[in-house]
Parts: sequence; structure tokens; C-alpha cells
Amino acid sequence: MSNIASNTASPPDIETGVVADASVKPPREQLTDIAENTFIEIIAIILAVSALIVSCVALALNGDSTPMKISTILTLILAPYSVYQQKSITNIQAFIETHKALKEEVDSLDATNKQLRASEQDLKETVTGLEEKQKIMTQLQQTKSATIQDFRNEMEKNKSTIELMRKNVRAAALQNILEVVFVADGDNDQKISKKEENALIKSLREINGVHVDEKKFRKHLHSKDNSIQGVIDIIENMMDENHSSGDDTIFTFDQSS
Repeated sequence: MSNIASNTASPPDIETGVVADASVKPPREQLTDIAENTFIEIIAIILAVSALIVSCVALALNGDSTPMKISTILTLILAPYSVYQQKSITNIQAFIETHKALKEEVDSLDATNKQLRASEQDLKETVTGLEEKQKIMTQLQQTKSATIQDFRNEMEKNKSTIELMRKNVRAAALQNILEVVFVADGDNDQKISKKEENALIKSLREINGVHVDEKKFRKHLHSKDNSIQGVIDIIENMMDENHSSGDDTIFTFDQSS
């Protein structure tokens, strides 16, 4: 049985407009694979087979002995059962390690999501401050008998600043989407399997301020042979203001984003 490996793909830098190659993999601790039969399981199998052989030989030599028959029957039952029990112990240990690794990934995503929420709140406060600044500037312009054109220019300048802050929130949300996608690729094969696809969509729905059209997302992902690069293409298209396609309807954002 193989443990699930931790994702090692490098998240992109959304704010600079550069999407990192999905093949870049910084060093990260991974769970080791467990052999089909561990050393202890092999020993248990050898002992069980040996016990069966010895019991059969003893029964052949002392076939009329009732205790020997009982002993042989018990050996036939307990030997395979002991091997089964050892395999169960190995599987349980593997599940424990896998659960621990998945919990660490979930905790990491939770911390990132909380950080994004805090950043969003800070940006909202900044936007509010800029709007107040607009009001003050309006009053100053009126007091100084400024021309209407000067007043409009100042308003447009402040609106551009507010729009830039909103774009920063949107960029942070897009970066969070890609981080979730990289984490979903548990086996690091740069493809999203059916199981990983369902888990990915669930994680995307949990991102604060982000909404995903599941039907369109699945259709696009399948058209790209379930490749992570297909999701990266969506993000790149959404970052390109001159690009017009249906990509911007796959992911939608709250008004603040």
C-alpha cells in the first residue's frame, strides 16, 4: 500500500503576473512508500508456511493421534489468520501516517485562508479611507474654487487607486486558487485524477470570496486531459484584461474581489 505524497509544486506569483511552471518542485518532505509485503509480513508468512508444513508432516506420521489432528486443524486456521493480522497492522500504520500528512496540508490551507481574509479586511479599510479622502478632496477643491475639470481629474485618480486595491484582492484570491490546485495533486503527476478532482472542487468552494461553476470547471479540466496546466491557463486568461472567453465565468468573486 502506498502513502499519499505531499504536494511539492511551487505556487505562482500572481501580483507580478508570472505563473510558475507546474514542474518546479521545491524540496518538501514526502511520505515513503510501503512495500507490498513488509519485512515483518514476510517473516510471518514464512513462519506460517513452516508451521503448516510441520503440522502436515506430523499428521502424516501420526495420523491416528487425536491431539495431533486438533493441533493441525488449529495451525491451518491460526497460521493464515496471523498473516492477515500482520497485514492489517501494517495498513493501519500506513493510514495513520497518511492521515497525519493530510491534516498538515489542511492546516496549512486553513492558515492561508485566514491570512487572505485578514488581508481582505485590511484592503477594505484602505478602500474606505480612500473614499473618505475623495470627500475631503472634493471639499478642498470647492473651497479653492477649483475648476470642474481639475475636480474630475482628481476623482478619476482616486478611483484608479481604489480599482488597483480591488485588483490586488482579486490577485490574492487567484493565487489561493492555484495553491489549492497544487495541493490537490497528491501524487505529483501534474494531473488531477477523478478522486483528486472531487476533492479539489470541494476545496475551491471553501475559499473565501470565490465561487466556482462546477460544470464548466469539470468540462474545461477534461478538455485539457485533466492537466494542472489547464487550470493555470484559466488563471492566466483571467489575469489578461484583453482576453475574452468563458474562463471568467468558471470562477467568480464577491463584489469586494
